[in-house]
Amino acid sequence: MSYESEKVLQDIALRELAALGYSKLGSNMDINDLWDNFFIQTELLNIAQLPNGLNPNERNRLMESLPLTIRDSHNVLRNGLTLTLDNNKVINLYFFDKHDLTNNTFQVVEELTVQGVSKNRLDLVILINGIPVTNIELKRKGVASGVDEAINQINRYNKAAVYRQGLLKFLQIFVVSNNVFTKYFAVSPRAEQNESYSKSFFWTDEHNVRINDISTFIKAFFNKDQLTKTIRDYIIITPQEESNEALILRPYQIFAVEKSKEILLNSD
Repeated sequence: MSYESEKVLQDIALRELAALGYSKLGSNMDINDLWDNFFIQTELLNIAQLPNGLNPNERNRLMESLPLTIRDSHNVLRNGLTLTLDNNKVINLYFFDKHDLTNNTFQVVEELTVQGVSKNRLDLVILINGIPVTNIELKRKGVASGVDEAINQINRYNKAAVYRQGLLKFLQIFVVSNNVFTKYFAVSPRAEQNESYSKSFFWTDEHNVRINDISTFIKAFFNKDQLTKTIRDYIIITPQEESNEALILRPYQIFAVEKSKEILLNSD
């Protein structure tokens, strides 16, 4: 088995994301950089209501209004929230255009720095309209335990509250790969390594053929249409308030729903 460094895999992933129309926001950015970009994207998406943008007071008010829990993050990402401007006008802010998917902006950050108990770097972070929705963690090809190590790393970050900082509270999906195996799973606040592994899935095509290499996976899973539909329609928050857990559907479930929708749309 050949060996490929994590950097090589990152470059492969970035190349495929660029081909899909994702713009690279930068490298070695931090949480503050994400906020700056978030405000820019939010003002663009809501330009009809914010022709002059948000002033510093309104930006601070928006930051304080953002959700704390997975359940609230899930809801706000899809449905937006209300914000009172300095002139006392109340507006509905949207962060995700779920009706016109082409109106969303897709970006990627390489090596996002997050300061927790120690300094951590997230390999790749996918943003939609400035909001982090996916963290991709890569391990060098040829290491049999690479995917396990990546899942364990994500769980360590989770326990250290790395994913509860700033806009990272909006993360919906994690992807792990060593270019031999690639899996995806949804965020869970208290997941242990074994639990996360059991709830992580391989992506397949419509013929149930498993997609393992990161290049083909990105072409299929991070296709803009597929990713936005997955986030909009195929992540479910468990009803138990105490668990506050997100579950993501398996490929065959997603394809079945899509097929049913197609049949309904084409029926008389």
